[in-house]
Amino acid sequence: MNKILESKAKIRFQDCDPFNHLNYSLQSIQVELRMYNEAKTELKSVMWSKFVHIDMKTQRSTRHALKYMKLFESVHLPLSETIFEDRIKDILIVKSKAESN
Repeated sequence: MNKILESKAKIRFQDCDPFNHLNYSLQSIQVELRMYNEAKTELKSVMWSKFVHIDMKTQRSTRHALKYMKLFESVHLPLSETIFEDRIKDILIVKSKAESN
């Protein structure tokens, strides 16, 4: 399975957390999101984000379902960087090397 999941979507950030739960969760997954131009030739932005599963009945964070945990494990791609700015530098270095080849 490819470890890079990708999709095209329009995201309206005001819709992401209508109940303001994300600041209170201990159970989350962290992901790196990259936005490219349509041709996928130019990196437009990079974002690290945490995702939390919210049980809509209890309006509290809860564990992700087993099927999602299995998906997350199958695409898990650990990074050596723990500081966002260091990650950006590494992405730019890789991009520069690819362009010079």
